[in-house]
Amino acid sequence: MVNAVVITRSQSICSFLYANGNQCQVARVDNTSYCADPGPQNLPGFEGRSVFLAQLPAILDTLCLIEHAELARPGNHAKPLTIDAATLPGGMWNVHVPIEFSDGVKWIARIRRKTVRAWPALVERHFMQGEIDLLRWIAETGAAPAPKVMSSIFTHGAADFYFMELIPGSSCADPIWKGVPREQTSRTLLDYAKINIERSKHPLRLTGALHRDKDSGTYTVGPLYTRDITNISPPQFPGPWKTVALKYKWQFDYLLDTIRAGQLYSRQRKKAFLVHRWMKDAVMAYPPYNVEDEDTFPLNNDSNGGHIMVDARGGITGLIDWEGASVGPKCEAFAIPQAFEERLFFDGSNELSWAELELADAYKSLGRPDLAECITLGKPYQWISILIYGGSWHQYKWVKALGVSVGYEMEDNEKDFLSRQRKTYKAEFRALKKMWAEEEAVKAQTEQGVTEGTGAKADVSDIGDSRCEGGMAV
Repeated sequence: MVNAVVITRSQSICSFLYANGNQCQVARVDNTSYCADPGPQNLPGFEGRSVFLAQLPAILDTLCLIEHAELARPGNHAKPLTIDAATLPGGMWNVHVPIEFSDGVKWIARIRRKTVRAWPALVERHFMQGEIDLLRWIAETGAAPAPKVMSSIFTHGAADFYFMELIPGSSCADPIWKGVPREQTSRTLLDYAKINIERSKHPLRLTGALHRDKDSGTYTVGPLYTRDITNISPPQFPGPWKTVALKYKWQFDYLLDTIRAGQLYSRQRKKAFLVHRWMKDAVMAYPPYNVEDEDTFPLNNDSNGGHIMVDARGGITGLIDWEGASVGPKCEAFAIPQAFEERLFFDGSNELSWAELELADAYKSLGRPDLAECITLGKPYQWISILIYGGSWHQYKWVKALGVSVGYEMEDNEKDFLSRQRKTYKAEFRALKKMWAEEEAVKAQTEQGVTEGTGAKADVSDIGDSRCEGGMAV
């Protein structure tokens, strides 16, 4: 058995990754691992949300939430937990258990739940600590209304957790204007403009993620919290970078490496290579992404309405769910969330929606036309966020929209677009096709030899064709 550090993408966690710590169960001689992709139901130890919630009472017994809440708030008593696990708020990564003290103060325990996409505990704790660091920075600077952190991370029980302030209100819908009166949405937009104006008064430097030194309490922009882990040495995370263009160079280089290795989009690797190779050049050439020594700002990477809490009148009570937040340039930090306009997902349009126009007017009326400009300059960020991961790059209308947003003249159809990219990257593409053909020939010979030999499958053939489209070991 070969021990290897396994690197995968968040969309494709391999089943062998956690079976024995960070040692993969199967690996080829060239240290390229392939995942058998048995499906979420067969992943040992990583439960779906419903299964996790069913086990939550037993998990809570190991966490001692009440005892730790009272220790974190000396002299105050917390009421006994009375919860219905099925109705607890939470998303893909966390579950929130309400804590109420006898004096009426309310917290939540933000509990990391096990999922089929979870990572080793050390990596997950970096993500959780990153959120805590950012929330503490927000509280100290007053940059935005956000929950205050009430404890450090507890790691003693069946799940990691920490306490935070409960933000009143309810989450916005997707899109934010769905099912609510126009005047309520207008109030949300105006509050959002005011919050962003305050955020703009607290600039940072570099692109990456915010880190807090536990000894000095000082904050710096350091490596990016990402589940695309390519560094063997702790903390594994890449960055920081002088420009966001360099961050995207790293991301696209990583994706292209996995495509070349046959670990990602293996069934459409020719198209995948051409599209991602073009996206890399198009994004890196965008002038606003190449400004060095510029102000940068924290940005919440959730583009849905769920991170915006509002009251019954549409006033924003807080911005939540900062896990995995990054620090980026002004044009991205103040780009409008996709939840403000869902049409772009369907039409591939760069036209501004009524909500975007109203937000721009709010910025101008408040004396910040520069932030209004970010709504247009931030359009590429909207497209990149849905194209760079997952399968959205298959939709040419979105690839075309990205190109238009960065100033490119785009072909009307995908066929002509791919034809042009084959010419643009002719030498690279030819070398890749030759390499892939040689690999297929070796694979075919190996499989034929196994079949004609003992009849028993070796480890490599036993684990399939990398159906999870991830799992590169180094």
